[in-house]
Amino acid sequence: MSWVPLHPVILGVLLSVWCGMAVGEQPVDAPGQPSATNERGIAMNFPDVDIRVLIKFISEVTGQNFVFDDRVKGNVTIIAPQEMSVDDAYLAFQSALHVAGFTTVPSGAVIKIVPVQEAKSSAIETVVPQNISARE
Repeated sequence: MSWVPLHPVILGVLLSVWCGMAVGEQPVDAPGQPSATNERGIAMNFPDVDIRVLIKFISEVTGQNFVFDDRVKGNVTIIAPQEMSVDDAYLAFQSALHVAGFTTVPSGAVIKIVPVQEAKSSAIETVVPQNISARE
């Protein structure tokens, strides 16, 4: 059996998720919904991480379902060594998306990740990093 080395970023994400989950811990509620589990601290140190790796990490932490297409690509950096709540981690994620030119759009049981320009030109509710809803 041969060992395949993991990319350091992927290894970091896996360790962050693994270390942050206590045995028997309850699943995390959606961002914006208060619960005791949202008090769990998450450190987000992602230097030059693929945006899709970050989406997967946030999906696992929040329990949210995301849908995105091939346009959602690139690298982002989040340096936040101090632990934050799940809600704050989600806001940091939305900010990183915005910096990369993307935003989140609720759509039923999923959250779409689309280019900011596409969200602005449609008549759908858009959630921006400051957690403000806007219609254009």
